[in-house]
Amino acid sequence: AGFDFGPQAGLDLPDLIIRWFDHWLKRIDNGVNREPAVRYFSMAGRQGQWRSADTWPPADTTPCEYLLSSDGNAKFGGSGRLSIDGRHTAEADHFNYDPHNPVPTLWTREWFTGPADRHRLEGRDDILCYRSEPLSDAVEIAGYPEAVLFVSSSAPDTDFFARLVDEHPSGGAWCAPATATPSTSKSC
Repeated sequence: AGFDFGPQAGLDLPDLIIRWFDHWLKRIDNGVNREPAVRYFSMAGRQGQWRSADTWPPADTTPCEYLLSSDGNAKFGGSGRLSIDGRHTAEADHFNYDPHNPVPTLWTREWFTGPADRHRLEGRDDILCYRSEPLSDAVEIAGYPEAVLFVSSSAPDTDFFARLVDEHPSGGAWCAPATATPSTSKSC
């Protein structure tokens, strides 16, 4: 189950690819080179619409910094907070790392799998969760979210991944598409 944005969510990707190759390999002037450089689907407000921009992130993007904090219990349902004001103090959070039982991915090999429901991962002992207050307005996130973490591990090597999740009032929790850079003891 997921969000149904209706027929406007569809993208004729094969047509776009053919037009791109026709222009750049066959030198056909089909206008693809005059279209905006970026086309993305915004899920803001649950309405969903395709948008275009000349750059990524879009020029009108406003950077926003959030801070992680807790009283030392940031497991699912715990005290992990994601806040913009920085008024909360932070205690160290802990989780059990088992490389023989890694956190599973919900992605597939498909290019466009859409947002994945993260609720089935709740209750794992190797995930920390930091939640913001419910948002009063729709927020569009466009760009390259990044997380700066200060961590230590008792294992020789540990991978840390931060995921940005959109929790819907109806109960769905959808992970935003993202890339991950595994950390090493050199970068920790």
